[in-house]
Amino acid sequence: LPEIGGVGKGIATLLRDWILEEDMSELENIIAQLPRGLDELLKVPGLGMKKIRTLYQKMGIATLEDLLDACNNGTILKISGFSGKTAQKIREDIGLIVNYRGKYLLDRSLNFTMKILSDLKMHGLRVDLTGQMRRTREIIDRIEFLVVASGNTADIIRRVLGDELRSMDNGKAFSLSPLDAPEIRISLVSQADYALRLFLTTGNEQHVAGIKRLAREKGIEIDQHAVVQKGKLLAIHNEADIYSLVELGYIPAELREWGDKELVWANPKNVTRLLDHNDLKGTLHVHTGYSDGRMGLREMVLAARDRGYSWIGISDHSHSAYYAGGMDIEELKRQLEEIDELNATLAGIKVLKGIESDILPDGSLDYPPEVLQAFDFVIASIHSQMDMDRDTMTNRIIQAIKNPYTSILGHPTGRLLLARKPYEVDMPCVIEAALDNSVIIELNANPQRLDLDWRLIPDYLAAGGVIAITPDAHDSAGLGDMDYGVMMARKGFVEAEKCLNTYEYEQARILLRAR
Repeated sequence: LPEIGGVGKGIATLLRDWILEEDMSELENIIAQLPRGLDELLKVPGLGMKKIRTLYQKMGIATLEDLLDACNNGTILKISGFSGKTAQKIREDIGLIVNYRGKYLLDRSLNFTMKILSDLKMHGLRVDLTGQMRRTREIIDRIEFLVVASGNTADIIRRVLGDELRSMDNGKAFSLSPLDAPEIRISLVSQADYALRLFLTTGNEQHVAGIKRLAREKGIEIDQHAVVQKGKLLAIHNEADIYSLVELGYIPAELREWGDKELVWANPKNVTRLLDHNDLKGTLHVHTGYSDGRMGLREMVLAARDRGYSWIGISDHSHSAYYAGGMDIEELKRQLEEIDELNATLAGIKVLKGIESDILPDGSLDYPPEVLQAFDFVIASIHSQMDMDRDTMTNRIIQAIKNPYTSILGHPTGRLLLARKPYEVDMPCVIEAALDNSVIIELNANPQRLDLDWRLIPDYLAAGGVIAITPDAHDSAGLGDMDYGVMMARKGFVEAEKCLNTYEYEQARILLRAR
């Protein structure tokens, strides 16, 4: 170990302790010196490590509750940099953060879920996801499984999950409360009831109620264990049987959030095929080591090719994003030359030249027109001064949309799920401006963003819009976030022809450069 640059005797000793002895005492000693609520304190906007250290050392503030008390009783005003206005803002932010407790992002929940699903299936059980996870909700507070019960199913579940089991309900349901993960519930049902129970537990309640209402209009009653018409028990072999009874096509689970909208979609006259991951031909909004990416340009291009993409759009940060290594003009030139070289030498994939240009406070784009015209596409995004009032922010974004070099509006509401609210912005006006100016709106697939919100997508598409699904990737693993973008696109009724990523390279390039 000491032969590695930067590794001295102290680090080498720690590494040996951790790996050979599984001795984590040094780390535990460090953690013991930190505020026990540090993770949550860091979610408070404007509180960085320096301020948290000051609050902890001078006032003993270690949790959100401590911080709230200090704001309420005014003692925080004794600390330099904290005014009455700041204290009020902190109180509001704490209310949001407390509301996040017990809630988890889709990707974190899904990774945890798939392991349990795999473990149970390996033991021969028929098991499916149900509830929120099956509907691919962007925020999860509960994970649910449905398992076909047989003679030894309960024993298998006990053996597979072991100490993680919290309780068992009359042999029919198991509950788990894993550390720092959503509550898990595993319900056992008979083979005969399986399809009906899968439909009912998938939800949501509004969707199930709508189907029950339609069934009732046809003299069919659906309850927890049976579907009955005129006293006759109807056999339900799969979920499609339930929709057929009410003369609807099968509704994919991810669409069952809409209330009545998905029922209209499922009319046999309206049914179309939703976007599938296999439809994707390219990906864009990818960062490299030229700005804040963690891999080189060539590495990212090859990683995209390995995932089956035939084109990739590179868009590192513009100069004003200094905090993210934004590129100056000389770096830009080097990158564009490297892309030309890759396009001339690499087989199986083409590279589009792009930039993620900051939308400046006045709505102008970073870089002058003579620089922006060198790109195949420009993603216009906000990364600063996000606290503008609604009208000012809306006008700022619309001004950027009107810029003739803007191809795509990036993460249009600026939200960070479970961390930051969307900007104050009139999204219907922004969407209308994008449509009027032929600007594509991004569906940023980073699980913390998932922005544009899927609830806004159908009306945008109906008016002629096109969605670009982007991973906002900073390394090769980040390219995998496209999966979450497809999930959200499906929730927004996106068909292949309405998604830029399904276009061939030349088609995509022409569309992006059209302005």
